Amino acid sequence: MTRERFFRPDDRGSSAVEFALTAPAFLALLFGALQGGLMLWTQLGLQQAVERAARCAAVNAALCGTSDLVKAYAVTQGLASGVTTGSFTLTTETCGKAVTATQSVRFVTATVSLSARSCFPK
Repeated sequence: MTRERFFRPDDRGSSAVEFALTAPAFLALLFGALQGGLMLWTQLGLQQAVERAARCAAVNAALCGTSDLVKAYAVTQGLASGVTTGSFTLTTETCGKAVTATQSVRFVTATVSLSARSCFPK
């Protein structure tokens, strides 16, 4: 091997090293953003479900006359997946019929509890 070739700069593989250094941070941001979006989608779905269920409980006694019917109706109206009737509660308060929902969602490495509440007057 000649001396000039030994001391000449060699940049082969530098792109692979740069990628290896930046890829974990980029992928963590990407998957964190996706998980955050899914969590916000679930929150929106819960809020929509409780609003519609509270209105149904206050206005439509034929469709939502009992607590179990209101819970079943809320599950069908929500956009969130994985929500069951056990997530919803119906109460009668001074504001009218109130529906509350709580749902646990796994966010990256922690479990986050989402909640939504709506009250519709009679």
